[in-house]
Amino acid sequence: MFLVVLSTLIVTLWCVVQFGFGPPSVAEPSPPDQSVSPEGAADPQAAPAPALERKGDWYQTFLLVGTDDGNGNADTIMVASFDTKNHKVGVISIPRDTLVDEPRRVKKINGAYGAGGVEELHREVSELVGFRVDHTIRVDIAAFREMVDELGGVSFYVPCDMYHNDGAGFIINLKEGTQWLDGEKALQLVRYRGYPNADLGRIQTQQKFLGEMAKQLLKVSNLGKINRFAEIFDRNVETDLSLPDLIYFGTRALEVNFSEDVTFATLPGDGQVHHNGVKYYYQLFPQETLDMLNRLVNPYTADLTLEMTEIYQVQ
Repeated sequence: MFLVVLSTLIVTLWCVVQFGFGPPSVAEPSPPDQSVSPEGAADPQAAPAPALERKGDWYQTFLLVGTDDGNGNADTIMVASFDTKNHKVGVISIPRDTLVDEPRRVKKINGAYGAGGVEELHREVSELVGFRVDHTIRVDIAAFREMVDELGGVSFYVPCDMYHNDGAGFIINLKEGTQWLDGEKALQLVRYRGYPNADLGRIQTQQKFLGEMAKQLLKVSNLGKINRFAEIFDRNVETDLSLPDLIYFGTRALEVNFSEDVTFATLPGDGQVHHNGVKYYYQLFPQETLDMLNRLVNPYTADLTLEMTEIYQVQ
């Protein structure tokens, strides 16, 4: 969902750049304090944040959440970084079934959204990755469908035959091969989970499709649809970013090469773990997860350590 949001901002702000309006000045935020909850209250159980130096030049991190109003869980969870100096974007997908140490019977991270909304998900993700994520962006799944339709569809290779009927009116029915996907078919594609490797296959397909969608969005033929994209963004995106922040990041995003400077990855783990009678948790591999966090989204000049993260292990 990060590229959906970022690409929409690029197209909208292209108009600003073309007409010669520069972005407002944006003050760099204070370094994160992990002893403070997302609501701003002191957390007596949290240790003070280590004295780590933040990367400069507006290296910022984002929690990207894709939700569907039809259910109480987060459909897509990503942590992204934006290095505006070097024009690099790192995007890490967190599998929905990731095991977390929380007082819920089902200890899957996607349940955080239903338990306490974006604020609770932000807290759990920040504790998991070992640093307080700077900003949150929640995108309703309706934005994804509308965006694809407004683009006139996206050409994509469907990796396998896909069929699923949830019994409540949502049917997935796609055939393997390259085809032009409208919003409804694209939604079927990104929600399909019937891969041999379950949610990992789904995440890989999502990441590839979002990359193709971003390229399609930035074509000159779509720049005349700025107003429509802005309307879709306004109706379906919630964020704690201010308008000056959005303008700043959107303007910097114009410098990103989406074919070379955007790196997608998925936290490594085992998706077959059982715990307390619940099947198919995704238990992260601690060292491999730490290495990926440091490579793609760590906001500090020094490496994160395992002691800073909360990577829960049951076996």
